[in-house]
Amino acid sequence: MEKIIEKGNTLIVSGPASIKLIEGKVTILGSTMVLYKKVIIRRGKTFPFEAETDSRFELKISSRSDINEITGSIIPDSWIIITKEILGKQKPCTILILGNVDCGKSIFCTFLANHALRMQYDTVIIDADIEQSNIGSPSTIGLGLVQQPVYDLFYLKAYDAYFMGITKPNTITERVIEGISLLKKRVEEMESQVIIINTDGWIQGKDANEFKTSMIRRLLPNTIVGIQNSNELENILNPIEEEGFQIYRLKPSPLTKNIDKEITKELREQSYKKFLRGNVLRNFQMNWIQLEYTPLCKGISLSENRLKDLGETIGSVVIYCEETSEELFIVLEEENQINNDKIIEMEELFTKKIHIVNDGMEKGLLVSLLDQNRHFLGLGVISKIDYKNKKLKLFTQCREKVSIVQFGQIRISRDGKELGITKLFSG
Repeated sequence: MEKIIEKGNTLIVSGPASIKLIEGKVTILGSTMVLYKKVIIRRGKTFPFEAETDSRFELKISSRSDINEITGSIIPDSWIIITKEILGKQKPCTILILGNVDCGKSIFCTFLANHALRMQYDTVIIDADIEQSNIGSPSTIGLGLVQQPVYDLFYLKAYDAYFMGITKPNTITERVIEGISLLKKRVEEMESQVIIINTDGWIQGKDANEFKTSMIRRLLPNTIVGIQNSNELENILNPIEEEGFQIYRLKPSPLTKNIDKEITKELREQSYKKFLRGNVLRNFQMNWIQLEYTPLCKGISLSENRLKDLGETIGSVVIYCEETSEELFIVLEEENQINNDKIIEMEELFTKKIHIVNDGMEKGLLVSLLDQNRHFLGLGVISKIDYKNKKLKLFTQCREKVSIVQFGQIRISRDGKELGITKLFSG
């Protein structure tokens, strides 16, 4: 279908949809729309197309799409004023964005980045929303270089990333802060002029307040933007404002809406697919690489005779076992199960922690691949661990030499479908 929008009006499109500019001049969140270039709007996303001249569009929509036309702009005047003030500051400048879930943090990051690009500043975005990351996949902190106008951070290529392995920050707060700090240091070494840091939506409660406050004190941003409906951020903003940090308070964009769990799951799976598209099966000798965030390959492998003796002791076939001074990591045949009472009995017998998994439980586990300098190479999905031959088989689009494999807790299919969570291989 075709749609004509008069100069000064805005076409608001909610996905899934695609739109192409046939005639006129249009901007999307500060980026100029290219004639005849298709713009894809994903389900759960809404974007404004502001006509600077009379403009004509070609649209493809579905029954789940939504299209509205309004007079004027939907971007709040406060966003425009504050963006000009922020970008007028001395460079380099680091801007930290805070806000609740679905308040428009990613939209403001995009708007700010496009205006920085227009002013020819070297601009980067660190996407630290590990639950719903756009630049990286969920469970990663993604770093993107803004080298051309962008309307959806999902389409910004990850220049680097830091793997968390889970999507909830509450149990790994220090690791999240360390990951952001590391990526910030790397872009500072690149002499980037504008560094935009998007954060997760965990803001309620004492632990969340301490997490965000610790993050601010560690990162030392020049500017903090708090997006809030009323005063939900004030427990974080007031104390750090008293410490001398510059704060801007904004209302959420009218484009934002609460997204249901089905759509957020779909968006996460799209991000996984982005990092797994074109994957191939690769084999890694576990003795030749370093495994992190897992107890696997941390001890001495038991001999066949000791495996047999251990199996007789616990009443189950043991196919693999490693021993450290503090733990036994035991792998049983796929169908065998050991109850908790037996595990407690074994821990008393061996005076060590007993960590038991079944063969095959590793299938679908999400992992991160790094080179020898700890730079992110990509993600992988475990297909199989060959314990006897100490081989790790996984699907990945990475073709480079891998030195480190980091284990996560998320299980997904080869094509990015979420399968659940497991802590069995976490260390």
